[in-house]
Amino acid sequence: MKKFLLLLLFTLSSMQAFSSYTGNPLSPALLQSGLFSGQNYLINVATGYVYDNVWDKDLTPTENPDFSSLEKVGDFEMRSNFATLALIFFRRLEVYGYFGVSKENIDWTAKTPFTSPEIATKNHFSYALGAKAIMLQFSQTVFSLDFQYFTLPSSNMMVQKIVNIYMPFDVNSQYLQVQQWHFTLGVASKIGPLTPYAGATYTRFYLQLPSNSNFPTLKFKGKRNWGLFLGASLNISHLFFVTGEVHFFDEKSYALSATTSF
Repeated sequence: MKKFLLLLLFTLSSMQAFSSYTGNPLSPALLQSGLFSGQNYLINVATGYVYDNVWDKDLTPTENPDFSSLEKVGDFEMRSNFATLALIFFRRLEVYGYFGVSKENIDWTAKTPFTSPEIATKNHFSYALGAKAIMLQFSQTVFSLDFQYFTLPSSNMMVQKIVNIYMPFDVNSQYLQVQQWHFTLGVASKIGPLTPYAGATYTRFYLQLPSNSNFPTLKFKGKRNWGLFLGASLNISHLFFVTGEVHFFDEKSYALSATTSF
């Protein structure tokens, strides 16, 4: 167990990354009782915190604006802090929401040497809604499905950090919108207090820079839709567990979370 924890921590530290947080496939059953509800099998309420850090997601334009001065369009980064709330039914179905703030950064690789135009935002409101269901269970091993929708409502807090290059939009009149949904299939197996897990995810990611001026609206999507994730949860007690998770291929990312039951 110690070797597994060291391997997980090494993976997190070396990747320095994150995709949208999926969570443990066994999470509906990890908390066996609530602080006030006791061992209520029918319904539990869980709450917690998630830190989500996407630091490398390649984007591709869905239309053809003038990017002639740019060699590569769109390394997308996003850091989010969420409070979480979930309703758990029969320890098999979890309906959840994440509510908090996110901060985005978009880098372009320019053809001009030593110049990398960059667009960033300040922290602003974001949220995600989803549901997770345990479909099959064999002793301590489960298979689950998860569906999640995430959105960044429009933000006009954009800042252009480098201005000595042509960009096909006016930052001062531009704002940013993000929509993403993912569908995942995961497997988890409980080994004492530790529950490692892994799975595959299909994600659709859309980013828009709608313009309030004469410049066109810029539209992007994620370059890759399929990805893999792995993680582990550690039960500190029957009321509390912590989770670490990483994503590969569709994006490089990691997440850390803590969850307790009421």
